[in-house]
Amino acid sequence: NRAIITYTANAASVDFDYRIWNGTSLSSATTVTAPPTTGVINWIEMDQNPLSASNDVALIMLDANIDVYGMMWNGTTWGTMGTAAVWDATAATAGKKCIDVEHEQTSGKAMFMWGDSVATDQYYRTWNGTTLSAATLLDIAAEGGIAEWVQLAARASSNEIMVGVQDAGADLNHAAAAERAKQR
Repeated sequence: NRAIITYTANAASVDFDYRIWNGTSLSSATTVTAPPTTGVINWIEMDQNPLSASNDVALIMLDANIDVYGMMWNGTTWGTMGTAAVWDATAATAGKKCIDVEHEQTSGKAMFMWGDSVATDQYYRTWNGTTLSAATLLDIAAEGGIAEWVQLAARASSNEIMVGVQDAGADLNHAAAAERAKQR
């Protein structure tokens, strides 16, 4: 029953800080220097694992160099999920939220997604608590430009996740159950 808050300490931060709220007090700031990204962090998105036995919180970040990277909080520390390299150095844009993370509601598997510099291309990775998948292409053929805004939404009581993408052409695109479409 704690909350974790992530943020950049200043406008030039290439690392992020976090603080823990325990319901009464806020911990002092701790800087996380593990991310391999080197640009100023522009976006951080997080999502809590919905399973009651889990303390996991998934995080995806995007920096000013259009680098994408993700980490996992296990209730005590931030981990790299076994990958200490930038996930993608050619994200769609550094200035808009072309990243998101969401958990499947019954399995607890995390899905990390980001728009790529190629119009119609989004990539995603999944984390099942043990293994981080390779980056997998999700192509939305009708997309009219690079992804500018990405939003994932989990369907209650299922392992379905929907993705919505607003592209540079101001079109709204979607792919229902992105994870299920690439079934295990």
